[in-house]
Amino acid sequence: MRDKDLDEDLIVQALEDLVRDSPEEAAIAFRQDADGPVTMERVLREIKEGTEFGRVQYKGLIRLTIGLMVRGKLETNAIKNARGTMRDAFADDPGFEQSYIANIAMLLFDNSELSLETSNILSPMLLKLIFD
Repeated sequence: MRDKDLDEDLIVQALEDLVRDSPEEAAIAFRQDADGPVTMERVLREIKEGTEFGRVQYKGLIRLTIGLMVRGKLETNAIKNARGTMRDAFADDPGFEQSYIANIAMLLFDNSELSLETSNILSPMLLKLIFD
């Protein structure tokens, strides 16, 4: 990917925002591969460097996004409106937001090899990525 393309790429921008806004969380390894821990920092760096790993991760992020949209049969505006509704609900009731975070943490813990501690750290990040 050319540098100009990266400057305008929404996926790269979202990853940069995550790394900038939550550096401690972005440094947490969510899995291990032959080259070491896989963190959001590493994913962003390797996407920017254009490595094979970065290209695979980038394509995976796009596939995941498209898959979520297709499976939910939601249009972009419907997704945007739903996110706004959830943000408002979270602002009105912090306990509601906390219950979502707890549910995400348990899903991560139950369905992956992540520790409970890592699941608890990643769940607010995921919620932020989904609804911000």
